[in-house]
Amino acid sequence: MNLNASDIARAASELNMILENALVNKIKKGYKNEVVFEFYQKGIHYHLVFGFNPDLGSLHFADKKDLLFFEPNPQLMLLRKYFNRRVLKEIRILPDDRILLFIFNQNWSIAFHLFPRGSNLIILNEKNEVEGSFASLKEKTYLTPRDAFIKPVFSPLSDAPLVIEKNSEIYQKEIKTMMRNYLIKKQTSVLKTRLKSLKNKIKNIEKDYHNCLKADDFFQYASIIMAFHAQDKKRGLSKLESKDFEGNPVLIPLNPEKSIIENAEIYFKKSKKLKKALPILEEKVLETHEKIEFLENQLEKIQNLDFEKLKESLYEETDSKIKKILKHKLLIYENDKGFRFIVGKNSDENDLIYKLARGKDYWLHNRDYPGSHVLIWVEKTLPDLKTIQTAAALALLHSKSRKNKEGFVMVTQRKFLSKTKGMAKGQVTVSRYKSLWAKITEDFTENLKRL
Repeated sequence: MNLNASDIARAASELNMILENALVNKIKKGYKNEVVFEFYQKGIHYHLVFGFNPDLGSLHFADKKDLLFFEPNPQLMLLRKYFNRRVLKEIRILPDDRILLFIFNQNWSIAFHLFPRGSNLIILNEKNEVEGSFASLKEKTYLTPRDAFIKPVFSPLSDAPLVIEKNSEIYQKEIKTMMRNYLIKKQTSVLKTRLKSLKNKIKNIEKDYHNCLKADDFFQYASIIMAFHAQDKKRGLSKLESKDFEGNPVLIPLNPEKSIIENAEIYFKKSKKLKKALPILEEKVLETHEKIEFLENQLEKIQNLDFEKLKESLYEETDSKIKKILKHKLLIYENDKGFRFIVGKNSDENDLIYKLARGKDYWLHNRDYPGSHVLIWVEKTLPDLKTIQTAAALALLHSKSRKNKEGFVMVTQRKFLSKTKGMAKGQVTVSRYKSLWAKITEDFTENLKRL
C-alpha cells in the first residue's frame, strides 16, 4: 500500500491523539535499522518503532513481546542523550511532503523521512540544526552535524509498500520473518558447530577403525617371521621377502632400527592392541553416527518451527541452565520480584558460576576481602537498585568481612569477566566494574526465599 501526504497527515493526527504530552521512558535498538521509542502516557506504555531499513521505511506501534532488542550503537546513544525523559509536545507533517516532525519540550525535535526507500531519522536541536542522522544504508543521505535542516528532495515514489498503521499485516509479516530468521540462526549456530565437530571426529574414528582391520595382517607377519626367520638377527632391513603358510610370496615391512625378531614382537603387540580396540571403535562409530543423525533432525525441526515455538525453545534453553545449577546444589535465593541469586560456597562453586553465567547476568564480589561469587540471574528485565543491593549484602555476608556488616562490593556483568590459562579455581579477571557501598541489615533476607 502506497501512502501519500494526506494519508500520513491523518496518521500524524492519530499519533497526536495517542502520544500528546507522553514521556519518553526508554529508547532501544530494535532489529537491524530500527529504533524503538517507549512512551509512557496515563499508565500505558506505547512502543513506537521507527524503521529505516533500506527496502522498507515504516512507522508503527508494536507489542513488546513481538520485539527483539540489541546492544545500542553510537547513533542510538545520541538519541538517548538528547531525548530520554523528554516530553513529546506535538507531531506535525511538513506541508505536501512525507516528513513527520516530532517536537519535544525545549524545542528539540526529530524529523522522520517516511519513504519506501531511503528513509531517514534526523535529530534537530532548538536552533533547527542537525545533531545526527540515521540514514538507510542504500541512500547517501547522512547529514553533517550543525548543518541547518533543509527540506530534502527525493526521487519519485516507487511501488514498494509503505506501512504506518498499528496492525499492518504486511509489515508485521515482514518483521516476524526477519525475527524468525534471527532466532533460527541463534538456535542453530551451536548445533551446527557441534555437528561440524562430530563430522570431523567420525572421520578420525573411521580412520582408526580401518587401521584396526589390519590386526590379522600384523599377526600373520609376526607368525611368518617366527616360523621361518626365528634365528635371523639381522638389523637394517626395511623389508623382508618371505612366503606365507600356503607358499605365496609375502613382502613384510620392517623397522630397520630393530632386528627381525624384534619386528615380530612389535607386530604381535600391535595385533593384540588393535583387536582390543576394534569393538570399542565399532561402538564409537555407531554412537557418533546416531548423534550426527539426531543433530541433523534437530536442525531440520528448528527450520520448520514457527515464530512462537522458537521463542519458547529459547526459554527452555535458559531453564536447562537453571536445572544444571540446581543439580550442583548451589546456594540459591529468590526475591519477591522473581530474581534469583546464586552464591558460590567455595572455589569449585565460584568456578562453576563463572562457567554457567551468561553475558547479561550480574556478578558481585566483596571488593577488599576474599569471599563468594554472587550472581543475579537475569531473564527478561534488568535488576533494579534494590535487587542489586540485596545481592551486594549477600556478597558481604558470604565473605571474610561479614563481621564488619558493611563494605564496598564490586558490581559488573559476566561479559566483563575473563579467565586466563593457569588461574586458580574461582579466580577471575574483572575488566570493568562499579563499587557499591553495601550494608548487612537485619531484615535484608525477609523478602528472600531459599530454593
